[in-house]
Amino acid sequence: MDTGSVWLSVRKVFVQVSDTQNRYSIYLVTNRPVIEEHAATNGVPLWVKFNLEAAGASKEYEIQLKTADGKTIWHAHPNSAIDVAIIPIDGPFLKGEGARFALFQSDHDVLTRKKAKEIGLSEGDGAYVLGFPMGRTC
Repeated sequence: MDTGSVWLSVRKVFVQVSDTQNRYSIYLVTNRPVIEEHAATNGVPLWVKFNLEAAGASKEYEIQLKTADGKTIWHAHPNSAIDVAIIPIDGPFLKGEGARFALFQSDHDVLTRKKAKEIGLSEGDGAYVLGFPMGRTC
């Protein structure tokens, strides 16, 4: 079985549920080859594992890459040099299953250019990179 790194990100849907609650779409985010190569060679769904709220428990979930009528569900950046792909996932279903996860919220956890300037972040500063870029492995 192939493995890859993933994380969850949410995009605010432009519908406010209440004054204190927004609605979000949740996406599994990974490197493009994790999904692209799997889709091209296997023709089967991806499997992801989530830890559960119950101590020590985890569960694997199937993630379809195509709809029943053959339409692709996952999306990659149109520029093939940008190594990112996303798949929408059902967060409320996972929560109902007792899955434990955290995510990046597009309206709270993303650093804007304005905020980067305010905190003194600029080109050349150190950054952490998820995955194994440029063929490097641990």
